[in-house]
Amino acid sequence: MIDVSLVTERFLLLASMSAADETVEALCHSGAEKVEHMVKENADLSDSRLINAAASDAFYQWALINKAASKDDFKSFRAGDITVQNDVGISLDAAKTIRDESFETAADLFDDRDFYFGEVLINDIEPDF
Repeated sequence: MIDVSLVTERFLLLASMSAADETVEALCHSGAEKVEHMVKENADLSDSRLINAAASDAFYQWALINKAASKDDFKSFRAGDITVQNDVGISLDAAKTIRDESFETAADLFDDRDFYFGEVLINDIEPDF
């Protein structure tokens, strides 16, 4: 089993937080479970790449929740010579990039269940070749 406390530790580094609340703990637990279900049978669950993948997935989910709960849906506001821009989307993009790169780094530890190579029959019709 992936050590959720290590996942939470890594999450706190990503989020620049000092302590985890219930939401963070639940997201880290969920991230660890998600990654565990993706790994090959012989993978070492203490591998730092798996810890990073679980933490970055939790971080991305946390960023999504914060974006959804944000009441700052404006992109920019201008009053005379002053312009204020909302950069929440940039942090969401960064969280997604961090997650994607973490998963890419751990790719050799994952069991590829999404690829199928074989014959596909449509309406039980045999191909003519």
